[in-house]
Amino acid sequence: MDQKTKHMSPKSNDLTPAPRANRPPPLLDGAGWLSQATFHWVQPMINQGKRHEIREENLHTLSEQDECLRLAHRIDGAWKQECTQHPKKPNFWRMLFQVFKKDTIVGGVLGAMESVVKISQAVFLGSLIKFFQDPEIPLST
Repeated sequence: MDQKTKHMSPKSNDLTPAPRANRPPPLLDGAGWLSQATFHWVQPMINQGKRHEIREENLHTLSEQDECLRLAHRIDGAWKQECTQHPKKPNFWRMLFQVFKKDTIVGGVLGAMESVVKISQAVFLGSLIKFFQDPEIPLST
């Protein structure tokens, strides 16, 4: 392992968990898919903020999937694999894509679907406006 690779790959024993504070459990873990999609799971924290100032001890812990230590282990393992597969020229961006591939693809597909729906809404609204301006004109051209 060369000097550059050593610098970019932390030792496994360097990744020790920080002590957890006595905080409420994560709100996101108990939320259903609809609550996650609409961000309704944040409502208890918003209500608490309306009643009084939110302090650090009131903040909920992170969801396990978002824990820094877990992500650090995933990235560390992926970097070691990248250095093994491509020892002469490891690629940081390729490694990041491997770690977050699922999230990236799902986000891209959902973003594309959102774009299609927004464009379709504009086209449909234009057709609807034309129809109400002159109902005798056919909708298709």
